[in-house]
Amino acid sequence: MASRRQGRLRLYRRLTVFLIALLLSIAPGLCLYFGPAPIWDSVDVSSLPTELPGEPSLQALHRLLLGSTGYTLLEWTLVCFALSIASLAFVQSNAQREPASPLVCMVATWCAAITLFHLLAFHGFSMEVVNLTEFVHLNWTIAQTLTALLFLTAGSLVLRRADHTPLPPRLLFLFGLAITTMAFLVIFFTGKAASLPLLLEPEGLLKRPADLLPLVLFGACALFLFPRIDRVCQSHFSLALWASSLPLIASQVYMAYFSPGLFDPGFTAAQFARTSAFVLIFAGLVVDFSQTQRVEQALQQRLAASDRQVNILVNNALEAIITFDERCRVTLWNPRAEEIFGTSRTDALGRDLLDLLFDEQSNGNGRDEFIHDFHLLRDDPSQIASPTTRRMFFYPPEGSPVPLEYSMICARSHRHTVFALLLRDVSLREELQMQMIQMDRLAAVGTLAAGVVHEINNPLTFLLTHLALATERLDDASSSLDTCRLDLDTLSERCDEPILQDLLEGIATSRSLFHDMASSLSTATDGAERVHRIVHDMRLFSHVTPEEIQPISVQEPLDVAIRMTRGEVHRIAELSVESEPDLPLIRADATRLSQVFVNLIMNAIQAMEQVPDRNHRLTISLALHDDSLHISFTDTGSGIPPHIQRRIFSPFFTTKPAGAGTGLGLSLSRRIIEDFQGSISVDSATDEGSTFLIQLPAYYP
Repeated sequence: MASRRQGRLRLYRRLTVFLIALLLSIAPGLCLYFGPAPIWDSVDVSSLPTELPGEPSLQALHRLLLGSTGYTLLEWTLVCFALSIASLAFVQSNAQREPASPLVCMVATWCAAITLFHLLAFHGFSMEVVNLTEFVHLNWTIAQTLTALLFLTAGSLVLRRADHTPLPPRLLFLFGLAITTMAFLVIFFTGKAASLPLLLEPEGLLKRPADLLPLVLFGACALFLFPRIDRVCQSHFSLALWASSLPLIASQVYMAYFSPGLFDPGFTAAQFARTSAFVLIFAGLVVDFSQTQRVEQALQQRLAASDRQVNILVNNALEAIITFDERCRVTLWNPRAEEIFGTSRTDALGRDLLDLLFDEQSNGNGRDEFIHDFHLLRDDPSQIASPTTRRMFFYPPEGSPVPLEYSMICARSHRHTVFALLLRDVSLREELQMQMIQMDRLAAVGTLAAGVVHEINNPLTFLLTHLALATERLDDASSSLDTCRLDLDTLSERCDEPILQDLLEGIATSRSLFHDMASSLSTATDGAERVHRIVHDMRLFSHVTPEEIQPISVQEPLDVAIRMTRGEVHRIAELSVESEPDLPLIRADATRLSQVFVNLIMNAIQAMEQVPDRNHRLTISLALHDDSLHISFTDTGSGIPPHIQRRIFSPFFTTKPAGAGTGLGLSLSRRIIEDFQGSISVDSATDEGSTFLIQLPAYYP
């Protein structure tokens, strides 16, 4: 629907332009032939008297002056419009590069030059014309014939190049200079010639036979040349050029069939029609220029908006964006590049990119790969991006090397190629990868520990069983020995034999040995029981089950955590547990809660190890406050600086050296506590210890 409407509008525009051209073609003939102006009769300049004229001579002179004045005005108007057309067409040829502009520029230059030189000679400003009447008639024919020939030859040349490159401005200027020289030579030789052919047949149907040739040539332009140019250009200018063929044909019709003399109605009508043709071409150029200006203004606005968007993206990009030319000179350096390389935009622009990326500290590492990719993009038109993402290190003056990844792309045009480099700092990503590797190792160690615990549990159970059996048998033997001693005591009372005394002493000694053995077995059993509890707690701690939040006593996971960390705590500090009586239950998962307690206890131990010359104490307090159970862990360690307290619960944040921690303990602890609808906070001061407070809602069944 929209395309149909546009087609109708285009048809109406064409009809309107051709209607205006037709009116300009027939209007001068109608006005001059049917208007009330008998003074436009033909005047023979040679018949005017040389002495003081009488009345008839004065009338002829008056007609001559009026005709000459009208002719001069029309010719000067033509010169002004032709010069304007030549200038605008030259500018349009450089700006829009369309085929019709060089054609019209050459034709307008020819018409302006020959008309200007003709007027200067006609009025005697540049030379004295020998045969004035023949000079005017012949130069009209020459000017129009060469105008039509220029249209045809230059138009054919331009159309042959329409699908390629237009005429270059230098060549167009040389053509204009040659045309101007040719116009001057034509006027000079015709003005100085002693005799010129008049080529007039006043009584015949064809008054000026020589003007039939430009009439045919203009007809060929209207039928064959100008329609092709309009199909190529499809502009107001090409349409006006096509429509101008009607006044040009009309001017030749007026001159060839209706002008037997100088300054007669046909002569003046022809001059007016020719001038109208150039006015029409000038109007088409002006309309085309105004439309081009509107389009250019809209494009500039869109370009400005696009530039703003590009600047926003480039200036706020997380990647360093660098553009450079074919000589590797930097043309764009965004703020992220300033941050990574420590070089300001002012210092970077215009410098060699290789010097900025690869300094002496890099020892050329990655330079060869960069140059290879650059040459590949520069020399191979089919390549628009580097074949792979490269890796390099930037070595700042201070600090460790910065790992970078980059890719290179290019954008090509008919004039030059722009290269762009996209770099990203992968330090954080590699750090996260190392932390993930560390987590995998810890998970593997945990799995291994769980397996070891499982393997230990079986022989430990076997050991406890046999210890219990040995203790039981030892108790039985001790009881039998006691019975035997009682019997011997009874027997010794009846008979006083020395051998009985020796037996009693041996039994006493054996009883002492049995007592020592029982004590050792009891101690071994206690140790095995302790190992058994540790194994049980480790199995419980490492056992991964679906989350089971249920009412539990906080004492159970706390006891597990204390038993697992007791050895580490006693090595560095004294442990104190303070608990209010009759604490309510909480809703939690015992295994995950014991994991939180272990993390807090181990962090406290590590903080206290940093201050070895202090009598440390770790205090765990349990209290009820407003239906909320408070569990606090207070140590006497080094404390946490204020600027670090804001980040200690962030994932992967740690102040420990590489390999000593993952930075996930407190982050996971906070997430676990929040899953239980609780909260965790820290209160600490440098060198004064820290207190971690866990608040969990109390549960009342």
